[in-house]
Amino acid sequence: DAPWQEMLKTLLVERFKLRAHFESRERPIYRLVFARADKRLGPQIRTTECGADNPGCGTLSANTNGIKSGTIRGVGRTMAELGTGLSDYAERRVFDATGQDGRFDFDLKWGEDLSIFTALSEQLGLKLEPASRPLVVLFIESVEKPAPQ
Repeated sequence: DAPWQEMLKTLLVERFKLRAHFESRERPIYRLVFARADKRLGPQIRTTECGADNPGCGTLSANTNGIKSGTIRGVGRTMAELGTGLSDYAERRVFDATGQDGRFDFDLKWGEDLSIFTALSEQLGLKLEPASRPLVVLFIESVEKPAPQ
C-alpha cells in the first residue's frame, strides 16, 4: 500500500473505530461476448491504427448520463479495457470473455430510445451475458461517529 493509504486506514480505525474486512463472495457480473455466432464485430469498432509511440493511443473517454444515455469512445483499447469501461454503466462488473486479442478503436452511443445493451450489440457486435463469479468485497463490521475534539 502507498503511504497515504496506510495513513487513511489509521485515521479510519482510530477516529471512527472502523472494523472491516475483505472477503470473496459469489457476485453477479456480465461477460463481454460476441453478439453474433460468426464473431464479427460491429460497424463502430475496428482494429486500431495506433502505434505504441502515439500519445493519443490508449485513451478511453465517456460522456454519459449514467445508464440512460451517453457515449464511450476508445482509442487503442483492449476488450478487457472496454469491459472495465462498461462496468459503471452496466451496473455490474464486466469481464472480457471474447478471447479477442489486440487493440481497438470504438464509438458506442446510447440514449432514451436505444439502451446500452442494444447499442453494444448493434454498434460493436458484442453483448453482455449475465454470469457470476467470486469477487473481493469489503464488509464493514462497525463504525462509530467520532467524538467531538
